[in-house]
Amino acid sequence: MWRDSIVGQAEIVSALHESITQDTLSHAMIIEGSSGYGGLPLVLSLAQHILCSQDGATSCGQCKSCQQVEGLIHPDLHIGYPVVRKEGKERKNITSKDYMTEWRSMILENPYTTYNEWIRSIAKKTANGDINVKECNDIIQQLNMQAFSGAYKVQIIWIADRLGSNGNKLLKLIEEPPEGTFIFLICDNIDTILKTITSRCRVINMPRVDEASMSAALITQDVEEDQAKQISFISDGDFAQALTYAQLEQNNLMELCLQWMKLCADFDLQGLRQWSTEFGKYNSEEQKVILNYFLKILQSVIYHQMIGPDAVKLSASDKAMLLRNQSLLSLTVDEIDLISQKVSRMITMIQRYVTSRMVMFDASLSIGTLLKKRA
Repeated sequence: MWRDSIVGQAEIVSALHESITQDTLSHAMIIEGSSGYGGLPLVLSLAQHILCSQDGATSCGQCKSCQQVEGLIHPDLHIGYPVVRKEGKERKNITSKDYMTEWRSMILENPYTTYNEWIRSIAKKTANGDINVKECNDIIQQLNMQAFSGAYKVQIIWIADRLGSNGNKLLKLIEEPPEGTFIFLICDNIDTILKTITSRCRVINMPRVDEASMSAALITQDVEEDQAKQISFISDGDFAQALTYAQLEQNNLMELCLQWMKLCADFDLQGLRQWSTEFGKYNSEEQKVILNYFLKILQSVIYHQMIGPDAVKLSASDKAMLLRNQSLLSLTVDEIDLISQKVSRMITMIQRYVTSRMVMFDASLSIGTLLKKRA
């Protein structure tokens, strides 16, 4: 069942399912938080409960309705999400239905899929997906139709951040949804949604996933316990990020970061150009994971300086490598702060689709200049 796919979040999950049982669940809700916090699997579990043909504290998982929601094929479960232009059709005429096969396949494999991963899977080159006017009109039309197989209909809008001003089309629907209709908007950042929409919805802020739950979930995916604990620590409560860390771990992130810092410290321009090119071969999610891991290394250096080696929460092998690296351990707090600011800016630039190779080379020169001055 979809409820079983949620990592952590026990309190929110229990409270919302109880609201369904007590018939007090709001008919229009915004679920805010990074995709890695579990907004989509949470909403799918609620949809499964709402559409279940059996009464209970949660979905039965056995009836036809539950099985259909499990496979994302229930006729009264409607899902909208950002899409891009498709060959042979004008963008204004393309909606989620044109990509349903691809989206269903991706989410069934990983309900913690991020917006960037989704768009990258359907776009031949860098593109911005959105939810257009036709999609909004289709949502209004289908929700005003009678339910096919029961008394309820569920509309999910995934990555509702991408509605933009088109969301104005949905105001009346959200304010006065047809009887038996539940509307869930899932977003990364509620500030990107029109205030006129947010004021009409109950807002649920998804918290970060706790480390214990994340570690347990990773172990079930054949990640070794020591590695699972480290990934849970460095993922900042984001399970989507944790999954990317787990995939990248075979490349040894610590070695990658130490190699980068050595090239910066040596001010090896040819080496940094080559490193920047290699870095550009990772996708944007992997690039952000590498940089976030480096920020955790810098944080660990501060913990080591202020508290001692016992405060370093890296895996045994990564911790050993860090403690042998005197150039990193000797950085001052001010130097760490400057480097951290530069790395955080890199992450922001990558999120804005600036060419990562250029971002990496420029930052490397700045960090290299800083390290060269202290040599």
